[in-house]
Amino acid sequence: MISKHSKGSDSSNSSWGKFERISKIIQLVIMIAGIVTLVYIPYEIRLARNEIGKNTFEVLWKIDSRLDEDKNNKISFAIFHHKPVITNKITEDDLDAYLTDLTSINDAKRRGLISIDDIYEWFYDDVINSYENPEVKDHIAKIREDDPEYYDSLDELYKDIKQYRRPKAVGAGSNLSF
Repeated sequence: MISKHSKGSDSSNSSWGKFERISKIIQLVIMIAGIVTLVYIPYEIRLARNEIGKNTFEVLWKIDSRLDEDKNNKISFAIFHHKPVITNKITEDDLDAYLTDLTSINDAKRRGLISIDDIYEWFYDDVINSYENPEVKDHIAKIREDDPEYYDSLDELYKDIKQYRRPKAVGAGSNLSF
């Protein structure tokens, strides 16, 4: 004989069964969402890295393009070949513009747009040769008579490049010697 009490128990078991099924469905949905997330996150990270790499390259390319412009290119050529920088075609204002373009390299580094490794790879010769050039040093010293902090960013960039030690290559071909 079935009592009312046992009938109520069946009703609560039925409710409990529905709750368990709903709970399992929710767990399944959470698990699927977790799997999708685990698959999707590395993809998003790759996209973000590619975007950062693209932005870095654009910044490097813009600075390099500025340094390759006509007067900047002539200044760089004169510095590299130990020729006079200030001539009848290149003025002190042109040299200031060139040095300002060099300081923009450090500004981009400070903002995290490019790394010291990027700078070393792309601009090492430009920065070192310019900073160590006697005519450029005299020009900077003359400007600093009025403003002692002028081109501090260039000083910082020079020191960073001189202190930087490039990591050794790892992988195929890294142990090659000639």
